[in-house]
Amino acid sequence: MPCQHAVIDQIAAESAHEMERYSDPSVCPACRQVITRRQKTVVFDRNLYGLGVVVFHTRQLCLAAAADYDKRVHREDQQYQLNCPGQMLRAQSRSGTFSCCTQRNCRGAKSPHAGGIRWQSLSECPDGYFPVRF
Repeated sequence: MPCQHAVIDQIAAESAHEMERYSDPSVCPACRQVITRRQKTVVFDRNLYGLGVVVFHTRQLCLAAAADYDKRVHREDQQYQLNCPGQMLRAQSRSGTFSCCTQRNCRGAKSPHAGGIRWQSLSECPDGYFPVRF
């Protein structure tokens, strides 16, 4: 086991690195590239690592990191920007596949769901579930 001061130094260095990643709103913390006006972004008003806003690209590479950050930022208040706090139900019927969610205003079938995704064989959404757009 390393000495206690070595462990503390490592934790401090990792914390400083995280603060640096999230401190500049003109740089995406996921890919570390500058954000331009032409690029689509998602902005979080709350910064878990310091002051100011946090801005992610909406590219596929950065969007997964943004969804993880969204879960951490809104863990207590459940006011997600990208994620849905409900449970997704995907169903197979004779007319095709459809999706339902426990949240009336679900963000869509492609957004991550906190309650996970279940598959069932149904003809319509059961009670307590609402149709979801793709």
